[in-house]
Amino acid sequence: VAQLRKIQSDLLDHLGKLLERLGEKDDVLSVTMMEKNQLAEKLARAAGLNDRIASQEATSLQGVVEDLEKENQSLHEQINNLIESEIRDAQAGLLRATSAAEEAERTIASLRDEVRTLREENDSLRERPDGRGGGASDAPALASASPPRPASAAATSPINFEDASETRSVARIPDGYRGLDWDNFGVMHRSARRSSGFERGIVSGDYVAFNGGGRPCSVSSATPFSVAGFHATAAYNEGSSVLVEGFDGGGKLVGSRRATLGSPRDGPTFVDLRGGKGSFEGLRRLRITTSCGANAIQGNSRSGVAIDHVLVYSDL
Repeated sequence: VAQLRKIQSDLLDHLGKLLERLGEKDDVLSVTMMEKNQLAEKLARAAGLNDRIASQEATSLQGVVEDLEKENQSLHEQINNLIESEIRDAQAGLLRATSAAEEAERTIASLRDEVRTLREENDSLRERPDGRGGGASDAPALASASPPRPASAAATSPINFEDASETRSVARIPDGYRGLDWDNFGVMHRSARRSSGFERGIVSGDYVAFNGGGRPCSVSSATPFSVAGFHATAAYNEGSSVLVEGFDGGGKLVGSRRATLGSPRDGPTFVDLRGGKGSFEGLRRLRITTSCGANAIQGNSRSGVAIDHVLVYSDL
């Protein structure tokens, strides 16, 4: 454009000179007019070329602007998408963290209930009332239970432990209950362990017996008695094993029976002691030993068993 403008300026200067020569020389007028016309045409062409170049430059710049606007819009969309993705990921992570925290709180609450119940069981079974426990006990006083009965009053109907205690939690079964001596036997109200194998092990009523701490338990009498069977439910573990052994007055093993229990959710299994190898008649002591099975509830590996409806008969 600058060159064209310079050419235009030069042409104008030259045109001025020609006009001066025209005034001096009439004989060259025609030639001068021709040159003037030619120069005018060149000037017009130069002006048109200048307009076309300016138009092309404007169009090119407009294209660059449009490209920049498109690129800017694309970058905005990418940034917005990235921000939205980060927000979604953060919300999902927060939801997972909240869910994990709630699950942890439920687990902690469940474990606290478990610890509280185990402490109650341990306190209730720590020392027998006849002083044969391991020294002075700091366990709280047990709830009242039925007064001891003579051995001659051994039950002739199923023992369902409804009158073993008035506790709403757990308590020790006292010696003399139903004319028998009870070692490491506890009794539990259904409200103490809701939705557990203990509650599911109740055949009728609101109470069920259990072996304290999953350890062996036994029932004995100074006079002979017979046991036809009882209902047992795994308190915690599927596949828990129950070994039942009967002893005579001389301490001789006269009957042995083993049973495998299902899941606590399956409820009671009747352990039938009638027939089979050995005898559970004329006993002086019946011992129940349990062992753990597969994990079923709360990951507990203890071998607690709920016992109800014990069929005990007096041999008098």
